[in-house]
Amino acid sequence: MLLSPPVIVAVLFAALLHAGWNVVVRAGTDRRRETALVVAGGAVLACATLPFLPLPAVATWRYLLTSAGLNAVYFVLIAEAYARGAVALVYPLMRGVAPMLTALAAWGLIGEALPLVAWIDIATICLGVAALARPRGAPGERTVVCLALANATVIAACTLNDAVGARPSGAPLAYTLWLFPVTAVPTLLWLHRRAAPRWPT
Repeated sequence: MLLSPPVIVAVLFAALLHAGWNVVVRAGTDRRRETALVVAGGAVLACATLPFLPLPAVATWRYLLTSAGLNAVYFVLIAEAYARGAVALVYPLMRGVAPMLTALAAWGLIGEALPLVAWIDIATICLGVAALARPRGAPGERTVVCLALANATVIAACTLNDAVGARPSGAPLAYTLWLFPVTAVPTLLWLHRRAAPRWPT
């Protein structure tokens, strides 16, 4: 099914915004604080809209809470990865690997098979994006790569969980927006912990 021009524009704009906040987080001097600000800002905007939307079906809240937990892990890994490595290395690995992992998981776990041409398309795009990763030989890059690949797995898990949860929710937009404040609670608690453990490099 071909996407209409407005949908394509919306998707590209969303991709631009997503890449933009990643750059902002990496450019900050305190990546945990910058990530916390992004999470808090998203929660505030979502809370301003949620009163005007219906609640998702009760049966889908377990999926929403699961995704909130996964999103918290995602943001923590984002902060830790950008504290150690550049966007040019972290972002392509996270976003280049995640779509293929998602497609494989959807096929194996919920039976969403794709035609061969779609697999070829996904593989081509994923390889192209991942190939943009730019290692610089800096100390600790192996840890950065591990963090990025771990986050790709988290992204795939969250995407698959939301696909299963949002469809029967009866209110997919509300389901998506509720993720922001619910995710913010554990994420902000973690990112602002007083005694941050030192990660191996």
